[in-house]
Amino acid sequence: MLILRFVVSYMHMIDEKQTPLPQEEKSFDQATDDVLELQRASEAARRNMQESLAEDVVPETASSLDVRRQKQRSALTKVAAGIAAGAVAAGAGAALNAANQPNFSEETHTYTFTAGEGLQHAAEDILGVENVDINEAEHHIKSDPANIDVFKDNRIDPGETVVVPDSVE
Repeated sequence: MLILRFVVSYMHMIDEKQTPLPQEEKSFDQATDDVLELQRASEAARRNMQESLAEDVVPETASSLDVRRQKQRSALTKVAAGIAAGAVAAGAGAALNAANQPNFSEETHTYTFTAGEGLQHAAEDILGVENVDINEAEHHIKSDPANIDVFKDNRIDPGETVVVPDSVE
């Protein structure tokens, strides 16, 4: 985060543009928009960097030291923009991922397995599970500390009981 703040501050100093800092909490739509915008910005920064490296424009009246400083400043600005765009995109991606995670209820009930049933049957017993990825529900059940003994031998026997959440959003 410190590096990101430095890069954003440096970018403000170089081109005096306002760059929004990442927000802590965003809605799913905001996070999606941010990710798309940052992907476009990152791609534009990459293209600009490639064009800058391909061009070797030297002002005719500038000294070689001024030219070198100008090139270094230009390259550093473009690298900083790329780093900032990538870091913000990663933050927005994490926000998007967090916004996309299912919310399992704190209230629970038990599910008892019968012959031939697997973890999916217990996951399907959660109210609202049809609106989320069934693998997320299965993972939630397996990672519940109350169910450790059931899954330590990697098999489910008839009559075994697991704790499952009542619902998921």
